[in-house]
Amino acid sequence: DGGLTLRFVVRDAAYFRPESAPLERIFGPSAGVNLNLITCGGTFNPATRQYDQRLVVFTTLVEDWR
Repeated sequence: DGGLTLRFVVRDAAYFRPESAPLERIFGPSAGVNLNLITCGGTFNPATRQYDQRLVVFTTLVEDWR
């Protein structure tokens, strides 16, 4: 809203099956500022209309990037 730009660096990216995703790692507390991006991946099942995996991209805020 005020024109602030934040920059994040990718630390890791991994595919997980929804039933075995490490929820604490993805959504749990952390010491820093993180932005975890989640999207569908893997194979699409037309019967369930779902993908069998999730791609999670783990990022961390870059404090001084200018």
